[in-house]
Amino acid sequence: MSITKSEQHDGALSKYAQVQARFWSDQNFRNQMIENPKGALESYEVGTKSGQALNVVVNDSKTVHLIIPQRPADLTARDAEVLAAGGTFGTGGSIGTAGTACGCAGTFGTVFTFGCADL
Repeated sequence: MSITKSEQHDGALSKYAQVQARFWSDQNFRNQMIENPKGALESYEVGTKSGQALNVVVNDSKTVHLIIPQRPADLTARDAEVLAAGGTFGTGGSIGTAGTACGCAGTFGTVFTFGCADL
């Protein structure tokens, strides 16, 4: 039985939650993520495709970064309509980091774009 895209997505979110929690609680890991994010993420089996750069950007009280994923090549007009109707998890979620209590859930969408680019 193969893994569904939904299961892959859920797995990626779980891994990202682990990375985020460790980033917040482990100063050595935080330093490694900033200095060598690909190396820091190896044990979590997430990352980028060969040849892609990986940047770590941390929001703070004065700056919020809005990450817009690249448009998927196979995105249909119907898919775009569905996303515009409320399924904007990655981009809309990123706006959530502006200070809401659920902001950390919003950031899942930003890593999702590099952690599961093929979904």
